[in-house]
Amino acid sequence: MQPKTMVFSSGGSGKLSKLKKTLLVVIGAVVIAAVAGLGLRLFIGAGSVQVPELAQLQLEHAQQVVTDAGLKWRILEEESTEFAPGSIMRQAPAAGAVVSKGTEMLLTVARAPSVVRVPDLVGVVSVAAAQDRLDAVGIQIGTITEDPTADGYKGTIVAQDPLPGTVSNSNTKVNLTISAGG
Repeated sequence: MQPKTMVFSSGGSGKLSKLKKTLLVVIGAVVIAAVAGLGLRLFIGAGSVQVPELAQLQLEHAQQVVTDAGLKWRILEEESTEFAPGSIMRQAPAAGAVVSKGTEMLLTVARAPSVVRVPDLVGVVSVAAAQDRLDAVGIQIGTITEDPTADGYKGTIVAQDPLPGTVSNSNTKVNLTISAGG
């Protein structure tokens, strides 16, 4: 007995056979890419976590949320009058970002503004000299008003607001009234 020989026909056209081969190669490449992408996503995703939203949480609570998410944290304090002291003002990376477990987050925590005493500026002979005294305690000059009826040399400080000795924070601005000279 002789073995049977099977013959496959391409339907008669060489072009059709080439098209089928190309189509099979493209489909195969798409399937391989999809499987590889899924595998990579699963491999990377196993050690990834989405960054939680921490804005305005108190520091202790935020630290617990970060730790529970498998992340680390570092704190930067910044004076603020807009946020409650001890609350999170900003975070990096941003909420919703996908990062590797163990990534260190930077948490910017609100700190109450520094408390200072407003120096006595009445009688100081120039705005520049007044600013030097204010710089020493971390306060800025606010508005400057010239009083044409005030006695004294031109530019001498004749009044201030807030008053000397007032306990304030470093965000305070001291408004000055200066003599117009006369």
